[in-house]
Amino acid sequence: MSDKALKQSLCALLQQDKTRLHLLKLVSQLPLPQCYLAGDFVRHLVWDHLHQRSPSPISRVQVIYFAPNDPETVKGKEIELLLRKIHADVFWQVDNMATTHTAYEDSPYKSAEDALAHLTEKESAIAVRLNDKTQLEILSPFGLASLFRGEVTLNPKRSRQAMMNHVLNNQWLQKWPELRIVMSE
Repeated sequence: MSDKALKQSLCALLQQDKTRLHLLKLVSQLPLPQCYLAGDFVRHLVWDHLHQRSPSPISRVQVIYFAPNDPETVKGKEIELLLRKIHADVFWQVDNMATTHTAYEDSPYKSAEDALAHLTEKESAIAVRLNDKTQLEILSPFGLASLFRGEVTLNPKRSRQAMMNHVLNNQWLQKWPELRIVMSE
């Protein structure tokens, strides 16, 4: 299946999920540049679909944005507090991806998509937003094929140990037992 067809499949899954659509609309109103919902928000929806389950309840939402002129992520922390007041049932995490390179000891990233391309596994490097035309827009520097194949794939920029720690700490194989770990392509 082509990446375009996979993006259409992901859009269809998102459009069927009223909770995710509501959260996408809420986040689309935030005054943050290059602002997307990432991580569990997309990945878990697809994995539930592949395991023929209803979407898992959303307990954590990662909002990413890219603002190199906000190095202390002050704005992100303020928005995180605001979102927690609006939706207290969700744990909100708001991350300025312009600053995350320091955690990996990388050179500064150029955009939200560039930052995603440096995450530990390729299936975490997917983000979505409603753009100004209220259309779903997807960032996926590695494409969506491995996500829809039910794989957890090592980003070659990261270590095997980092990926395995991430997989084990999040208990992905217990929650979605049909997932396959891929250490190289």
